[in-house]
Amino acid sequence: MAKKGGLGKGLDALFSEAQFDAAGAQEKAGNIITLRLSDIEPDKNQPRKTFEPEALSSLADSISTHGVLQPLVVRKPEGVADDADAVSKILGSKYRIVAGERRWRAAKMAGLTEVPVIIKEMTDHEAAAIMLVENLQREDLNSVEQARGLKRLLEEFELTQEETAQIVGISRPALTNSLRLLALPEKTLSLLEHGELSAGHARALLSIGNAKEINNAAETVVAKGLSVRETERLAKLIYAQLNSPKTKKKETSVDKSAAAYIGKLEENMSAKLGRKAKIVMSKKGEKGGKLELEYYDNTDLEKLIGALCGDVFEDLK
Repeated sequence: MAKKGGLGKGLDALFSEAQFDAAGAQEKAGNIITLRLSDIEPDKNQPRKTFEPEALSSLADSISTHGVLQPLVVRKPEGVADDADAVSKILGSKYRIVAGERRWRAAKMAGLTEVPVIIKEMTDHEAAAIMLVENLQREDLNSVEQARGLKRLLEEFELTQEETAQIVGISRPALTNSLRLLALPEKTLSLLEHGELSAGHARALLSIGNAKEINNAAETVVAKGLSVRETERLAKLIYAQLNSPKTKKKETSVDKSAAAYIGKLEENMSAKLGRKAKIVMSKKGEKGGKLELEYYDNTDLEKLIGALCGDVFEDLK
């Protein structure tokens, strides 16, 4: 299955631009210029929306003392010449930050009027990819932010899991485990996002395979402060109870509305399969419908087909 469109420069060339290193930049001092802070603005596609006030204030104090040690990376608005002052000649046009928005904000807090920058030529699509990768490499990134960012790289930029793992600097199994977290029901996902559960807790809870029971178990884990190992034991116990013949018979006898039943079924399938599942019903009065399952690359698709249908690829070899 061929990839569509994709990124224009090729992976190595494009994402090497994300590895902006201050020491390396100093070796090419000719690439560093100074721009007014007023001529620079954040990019609307920046995935990072919040900046910790205390950390920003601490960085501003450091900049007040030592200055901005690492240049920002910016890109020129379309139609702006190489002359840095030309930006002021185009009404409303400013250089957009690709890497270093936190430094830009801290420099403003410190009272600076100018900062060192490196200007790069790139399209909106390429800049968005680099900003996403830079955001994924933050030390304070939580598990849910990471999973959503990885999913966006896979889907929006049409990368394989191998390419994504290499670019971000994680192993393929780590990437797969991260993506699985997005199959958690929203309530438990929120607990994970806000730091009340760890990724280890969340992965243990996923094994339950039932959205309602995952949420209930998550509340128990938080309330009792259970360790990951204790959570694993709890999940095994709940799974065993859910899959006992007596429990299954009781569940099938419960009367539910069609919409609620379908919604719960989707959540349970997502939790069980480790991917988003959606049931699309036909119009009222019609039979049938569609079952939609997400997959993340060709290898993942083959695994999914194998799990659903067995070895259907044998006669294709």
